[in-house]
Amino acid sequence: MKRKSIHELELGDFDVHPVWKAVEFDADELDEVVEPFEIDKDVIDFQEDYWVRIKGVLNDGSEIYGIGQINIEEGNVFSMSFFVKGDWEVLHLPPAPDFVLEVTGPIPFASKLSKEINCVFPMKVLPNLAKEITHKDIINIIET
Repeated sequence: MKRKSIHELELGDFDVHPVWKAVEFDADELDEVVEPFEIDKDVIDFQEDYWVRIKGVLNDGSEIYGIGQINIEEGNVFSMSFFVKGDWEVLHLPPAPDFVLEVTGPIPFASKLSKEINCVFPMKVLPNLAKEITHKDIINIIET
């Protein structure tokens, strides 16, 4: 299986392999190495975190796509990055420190989408996976 840095993943990678699993983490380089997770061959460990394509449904009804980690047991999506106007945009949420939220929090995120904050949030975020894989509905509601 081809391993990749998390920073090398593209949305198209999820067309071929809808789930990627972390196999290494380099704390010095702040990098995570992932490999495709073969759903029909491997058993999903519901306590593990997996990288998947995610869909964000904005408050105005428009949709954006990105990648994030899901924890199936807890039923949530986290570590979200969305592909916006040709760039990856990380979305950090409280309790991230103010200096982080000033750059990658909800207000600058809405600005990068060229939208008013009330057009973006509350935003639904859900994995772009079949319920047959997760065995439950996973939907995060992000409010400001």
